[in-house]
Amino acid sequence: MKEKKKVNVIFLIARVKLSKGGKGRCSSRAVPHPRQKVSVLKNNPRVNNFNKGGFKVLSANVDGITTKMIDLDQCIEDQKPDIIALTEVKPKNSKIELKDSDLVIEGYHLPVNNLDQKGRGICIYVSQLYGVEDLKLDIVKDFKESVWVNVKIGNNKKVVLGCVYRSPSSDSENNRELETLLRAMSDESFEHMIIVGDFNYPNVDWDTCTATDREGSDSDQFMECLNDCFLVQHVDQPTRFRGSQRPSILDLILTNEENVIRDMQFLAPLGNSDHCTIVFHYICQQELSKSKTKKYKYDKGNYSAMRDHISSVDWENKLMDSNTP
Repeated sequence: MKEKKKVNVIFLIARVKLSKGGKGRCSSRAVPHPRQKVSVLKNNPRVNNFNKGGFKVLSANVDGITTKMIDLDQCIEDQKPDIIALTEVKPKNSKIELKDSDLVIEGYHLPVNNLDQKGRGICIYVSQLYGVEDLKLDIVKDFKESVWVNVKIGNNKKVVLGCVYRSPSSDSENNRELETLLRAMSDESFEHMIIVGDFNYPNVDWDTCTATDREGSDSDQFMECLNDCFLVQHVDQPTRFRGSQRPSILDLILTNEENVIRDMQFLAPLGNSDHCTIVFHYICQQELSKSKTKKYKYDKGNYSAMRDHISSVDWENKLMDSNTP
């Protein structure tokens, strides 16, 4: 009887991991790398210290930050976010390099960014109420545009936050690199992780979490990647509106935990950008009201060993010996 119960448990866990349904987590272990630390500066009253268990995030595609700073500054004054994640920071087709003086926002560390690389550019601003580390990981370098930071929110608690920009003209090779990146970051088993940005996948039905174009398409492979990684996607309203084009959900919020995103707002675009500005509260899982419900950490499972165990069982004899009809 004990052996039968053990086999049933293994089957249950394996089905959850191997199924394409639901929202998942992934495998392929990466080695940690050194991180560059940035010190915590003095408090500033403009910044909202939401609580010790979480913070407020503003995410937006700005389509060129130099002409949007007044609008961005007003939005910050109104919303008081703790973290600001921006994509398409560089003006399109511009060869002018942005200087640190162009990027200063009062009350925030200088942004962690990739503006020295090709592409439209990403900036992540973190409130001076928090410490921030630039995650310089080798696994990040192959996909063309992403920036990753460790946000230190007190009590030795850290949240990994990534910002991604995938161009609508991204080729299949770059799309596979994005999926490799998401799988590798998920396999790091960070306790808390948020990924925001403009992913430019309009052919996804987020109600059913399926691609709407064709099996094997880039959209379909992206969705399979999210399932494999057990990443939860939280945006449920269109984020881009342009002329007569169909409104679509291009800007995403991905987390490796459920029930951690609250009070999501879809605000007006900054300047003439055609993407909504998204503001939300992120709550660390352990800071939520305590529940006595037992929850299994499926992302911690040794699925290779489980598969080996299942493959080693003589199922024909096992099932013949059982009383199962």
